[in-house]
Amino acid sequence: MKYSQLIDTLQNVTKSKVNLKEIADIIGIPVRTLYTRSQRNSNFTIGEIKKIETFYDIQLFNTDKTENKNTLERCYNPDIINKIKDFGKRIFDIQTQNNLSNYQMAGILDVSTEEFNNIINCYTVPNFNIINNLKQNFRVSVDWLLYGE
Repeated sequence: MKYSQLIDTLQNVTKSKVNLKEIADIIGIPVRTLYTRSQRNSNFTIGEIKKIETFYDIQLFNTDKTENKNTLERCYNPDIINKIKDFGKRIFDIQTQNNLSNYQMAGILDVSTEEFNNIINCYTVPNFNIINNLKQNFRVSVDWLLYGE
């Protein structure tokens, strides 16, 4: 979650002004470091978000772990690894269909051109933000991105 999103969400949920020093104290980093991150609108780590949730006694994300039959089927399917290996090919297909350069795709995904090339060639595993950016910008399902379904 980006800095600006978290602050907006916290202020809406808590109905009070949230300041930089308070957040820095909660997550255990110097205010100056958090200020720099806020200027870049960097992401908070999951650990930092959990600390903030604990401090404010709120839940920012739905962490309901109810079982999904589809997910369980995938856990035990040996073909999944092969399907996930085609992730880079699916991104390349999106890029080709939209007539975008590697530089443009890297910008859309908020990664360097080198990291984008590593993802396409399956040298790097994509993180949540990359998958989410693909889903939002190109209106594709996460299932299709990960599994080709």
